[in-house]
Amino acid sequence: MVRPKSIIAGILVIGLGVFCMLYFLQSNQRKIKRQFQRLSESVSKESHEDRLKWMVRVQKIKRLFADNCAVTDESRSLSRTYTREEIQAHAVSALSQFSELTLGFHDLDITMSQKTTAKVILNAQVKGKWHTGEDILEVYEVKCALQKIEKDWVFTEIHVIELLKKQKLGGMTPPRRRAEG
Repeated sequence: MVRPKSIIAGILVIGLGVFCMLYFLQSNQRKIKRQFQRLSESVSKESHEDRLKWMVRVQKIKRLFADNCAVTDESRSLSRTYTREEIQAHAVSALSQFSELTLGFHDLDITMSQKTTAKVILNAQVKGKWHTGEDILEVYEVKCALQKIEKDWVFTEIHVIELLKKQKLGGMTPPRRRAEG
């Protein structure tokens, strides 16, 4: 006959195993989401921001990427592997054209393919103002691959799937309201 204490101990061991598995899976997903937040913070730019502070923050971008990162954007016929340093240089060059910029990531769908690799499909929103004063809003569907190297999750692949929305905000007038009466 099986003792009730043995059954309870077995259930506790199984429950603890399931809890640990779910905890570590969620922990990795939180860390991956944090990397997207760091990327967003690194490239965001405010009009009144001191240029030196912005440059120091942009320098941190390269820490978010693997030594080599494949970047693909079919709409721009771009398919190339960049080093960390090249990504940082391109980021500084591109961001210097904006007086204001925010990058937001939404609807992240994270799939852990192994303990050290993850695929993420998301919507990326770029909102900003060119130095010319023209406002811009673009939303892209993006697929990313990240790899856990030592303790950190880093980007190894970025694939822009499609442009979902492109809107020039400058010069637009709001729709007129109909007179009630």
